[in-house]
Amino acid sequence: MRLKKETITRIFPLIIAATGLILYANSLDGKFIWDDETLVRLNTYTRSFANLPKVFTQDIGHGSGTRLGFYRPIQIMTYTIDYLFYGIKERGYHLTNVFLHILTAICVYWLSNVLYKKRWASLIAAMLFLAHPLHTATVSYISGRADSLVNLFILLGVIFYVKDTDKPSVLSCTAIFISYTLALFSKEGALIFPALLVLYHCSFMKKIRPARFLPVVAITLGYILIRLTALKHLLVPSPETICGSTTILDRLPGSFAAITAYAQTLIMPVDIHMGHGMYLFRPGDPRAISGLLIFAAMIAAAYHFRRAASRNLIFFGIMWFIIAILPVSNIYPLNSYMAEHWLALPSVGLFLIIGNSIVKKEGDDLRGVSPFLVIVVSAAIAFYGYITIWQNNCWSKPLRLYNRILQYEPRNVNVLVELARQYEAMNRPEEAIKLYTRAVEINPKFAIPYNNLGLIYHKMGKDDIAIKYYEKSIELDPDFSIALNNLAGAYRLRGRTAEAIGMYEKAIKANPNFAGAYSNLGLVYGSMGDYGKALEALKKAVEISSDHPQANYNIAVLYYNMRQYDLAVKHCDKAASLGWKCDKNFLDKIESVRSR
Repeated sequence: MRLKKETITRIFPLIIAATGLILYANSLDGKFIWDDETLVRLNTYTRSFANLPKVFTQDIGHGSGTRLGFYRPIQIMTYTIDYLFYGIKERGYHLTNVFLHILTAICVYWLSNVLYKKRWASLIAAMLFLAHPLHTATVSYISGRADSLVNLFILLGVIFYVKDTDKPSVLSCTAIFISYTLALFSKEGALIFPALLVLYHCSFMKKIRPARFLPVVAITLGYILIRLTALKHLLVPSPETICGSTTILDRLPGSFAAITAYAQTLIMPVDIHMGHGMYLFRPGDPRAISGLLIFAAMIAAAYHFRRAASRNLIFFGIMWFIIAILPVSNIYPLNSYMAEHWLALPSVGLFLIIGNSIVKKEGDDLRGVSPFLVIVVSAAIAFYGYITIWQNNCWSKPLRLYNRILQYEPRNVNVLVELARQYEAMNRPEEAIKLYTRAVEINPKFAIPYNNLGLIYHKMGKDDIAIKYYEKSIELDPDFSIALNNLAGAYRLRGRTAEAIGMYEKAIKANPNFAGAYSNLGLVYGSMGDYGKALEALKKAVEISSDHPQANYNIAVLYYNMRQYDLAVKHCDKAASLGWKCDKNFLDKIESVRSR
């Protein structure tokens, strides 16, 4: 089969885009789950580009008062863009994730084509990448966006570098440096970019041009220097495994066990799930041994083909996989020994091998292609696509997602907490209490479930028990601003006003962007008749988050008490528009002064 070059140029990217939309259409109905609350819904930094200086100098969770240990400013910037268009409507954020994944798949097509000049082969590689369900944790999960961003920018950087090597230009040179810089600010793993460029030179016998390569090295060193100096405060201690702190030798068997799991995932991705955890494996574990054998076979194959110019495809694809997997191989300890979505960039190398091995000839000629292989690949793409759609359904139904993860990881305390939150939202407190209790039994030093237990008992009217849980949470994490705020609220309801004010102030000190704590503090001062301090605190709350419903309601109450009725009406209407359930008696008062 032979199509005109112009036709292929237009149609193939459209085929990729249309397929991506079909595969991920059912992800658009997903809700905010897991870290989405922290990174998007509660993140005040996403509300305006005026926060960019903070975004580029703080932890990714800083805008919601949480420290997650990651520096991903581009990810937060994309949420800001989403917010400008969609507000806090989940569908828009999911649509952006799908769009980024489609662009990344198109870049896989583009990279394959600039390297091997085979458009049909490039389409096969891109479709395998697009349809494989290993991406569902990146695409269907809003907070997984960093992986799509870094993969997109790395691929673009390599593409522009290859094109610039063949035909130097100021435009492609600029695009290289911009792409790499954006990749670094998307995720730290982008530091492998120079190694991928060296791989290209070694595979295709291209001479390195210092004018192009040295600036890449300079950007790399500059980024590392900034992270170790000006942004040193964002470095976090190495995470511990369930067995305590570890050495690289302790983690090495797990790195090989992960390779075994990755091989299974690439071929038969039927048990994909989040939350694998950081476990240690014995050197004699069958999974570690098989992973070591797979790795050795890959190295041997790459070595065998290293000098075969006609077969640089295999060397390039294998070494791309190995280089791209290094940042997540636990050489530096991570929070999990493996995660399927970490395979996204490494898998590109293998999909390039598959696509370009099936289509032998350059250009648009399919003569000589085995019909059997085409059927097998088409069946694989369809199979992967089916599982992707099924996985999307899990992500759009939190109860199903968390219960599925717990089937594989029953001791994952983070998942237990998330599942308990779902039961809370469904007004099933007894089941939530069981899950939170189970979480603290597994990890007695985990502060969050104690705080959440306190919230449940507060709603049940058992404030004495709630206070004990809040205090235990704060004992474990003295800077846990949410628990401090909740304890302050419990003190306020008990008439312990001075203690409440002290706790609100501690919450604000722990998280200066905590609009809710400022709002509550203003409410306390207002009830004491200290309208000056009350107004100061409430204005600060609205300054931090203009669309904070409780802050707007509290400031409306204060302005009403100060007889500033126009402002009271304005903020009451604002609170109501944001979904706040205003007190009926207060609404009646607002209506009585609305026309004054």
